[in-house]
Amino acid sequence: IRGKTMIGDGGGPFNSPARAITGPTWSFTTAGTPPAPATDGSRVLADAYVRGGQYGNTNYGNASELITKFTADAGYLREAYMVLDISGVQPGQTTRLRLFGKLSDTRAASVETAIVPLTTSGWTETTVTWNNRPAAGSDTWGTVAVSGTTAKWYDIDITSQVQALRTAGETSVAIALRGIADTLPYVTFSGRETATAPQLVITP
Repeated sequence: IRGKTMIGDGGGPFNSPARAITGPTWSFTTAGTPPAPATDGSRVLADAYVRGGQYGNTNYGNASELITKFTADAGYLREAYMVLDISGVQPGQTTRLRLFGKLSDTRAASVETAIVPLTTSGWTETTVTWNNRPAAGSDTWGTVAVSGTTAKWYDIDITSQVQALRTAGETSVAIALRGIADTLPYVTFSGRETATAPQLVITP
């Protein structure tokens, strides 16, 4: 009989009536696995970069990259913008902006980019230019130091800012990516059209 051990009854022959020896019953439980972070590139609703100087009326909304650079030469100035869908963020959840970026060359070890909220809306990725670019606020949500010419992921914690916006009833937010110091390399981040698009990582 499967699952039980049979012995003869009272020391008789093995073909005598048998009885089952039963033992304690053991039960096992498996610890629950925490839910994985919700990583979703589709939460980036729009993105584009703009360039100053003689490129001030050029739109780069269809580019697959987002370029940032600060410099005294207006023709090399670049800023990037994106709109994030934060409607799925619940109270108490951690929210990080994840960017895939690299430097254009090795003339600096690293270059910092600031994340700044925009104070105006209404721009679109197919029409925004340097000359009609949206205004940015004075607050900085965080910075990221991009290093090397091999692209890799960078995470910026924006939990407190997103939670405040959700409390106020907001379902989306527009931000700018801006260079901080005048450096020779520029920073390139992957745009939302790519396989390494910007992402929101929401952790329960």
